[in-house]
Amino acid sequence: MEKGEAEFYFHEADRLFKEEHFLEALQYLAALDNEFPGNFNILFPIVLCCERLGRIDEAYEHCSRLFEQFPSENHQEKLQNLYGRICRQQQARMRSNEAITTATPAHEFVKDTPKHVELKRTGAISLGNWDLPLANVIIGLSIFAVFFVLLSLLIPMVHNEISEDQPHIQYSGFALMLLIQFMLACIIAYAALWVMNKRIHEELIYDVIDVCIAIIIFMLISAFVPLIGFFVGIYFLARHYEMGFWEAIIFLFLQVIFHMLFLYVMLPLVFGEGALNLIELL
Repeated sequence: MEKGEAEFYFHEADRLFKEEHFLEALQYLAALDNEFPGNFNILFPIVLCCERLGRIDEAYEHCSRLFEQFPSENHQEKLQNLYGRICRQQQARMRSNEAITTATPAHEFVKDTPKHVELKRTGAISLGNWDLPLANVIIGLSIFAVFFVLLSLLIPMVHNEISEDQPHIQYSGFALMLLIQFMLACIIAYAALWVMNKRIHEELIYDVIDVCIAIIIFMLISAFVPLIGFFVGIYFLARHYEMGFWEAIIFLFLQVIFHMLFLYVMLPLVFGEGALNLIELL
């Protein structure tokens, strides 16, 4: 199966599931399963379709096999609720001798494409081997633009307050530092994850919030144990994006590289050496 055809099958199955055409969705998923057997992201929606079609015995068998086939904590957690629901329906059917179908939230359909299939996402632009979501790129560039406009206003303001020795300098300085931290969060969330070819969330704000949480953890712990705080923040992100040990190590080094590039190359390049001196002073 060509990658374009596999992509079409997967998106059609997702669309048909949301439109409650479960039999048609199941047919597309079965075709994908024949081409790419043993893939959780295909098998899990198959169980959902069987459940919605009232094929409870078939769904139960599929779910039981998935428990044995995918022992990882992540997969087991996704299967627990579904398995419990299917068991309850099976017991209810045995009591009432008729099939009962429980509504399944549309968002429960697994949207991750099979990991060993190279699929291009719709609404994406290609950059080398990566497909970048176009909407996220536009939002990211917009944040860059807003950031540099605000930074160009804040830096002169803080400079003037320092030279005039005004008492409320701390407020402008604090706003400047928060802005820089937010921008670093955006850079880490997108640049580092794209470099590692990890799947990014559908909306930019979720990734930024995740990274901001990691930065807050880092800052709080670093106030007492500087080195440990950095590793705890990185560990939070590594767990969140399901990275392995070596991926987490690479991710850690990427943080350092992007921080250094931003603070010591981009800021002085755009705003001059005075911007870097100002940040060090704050």
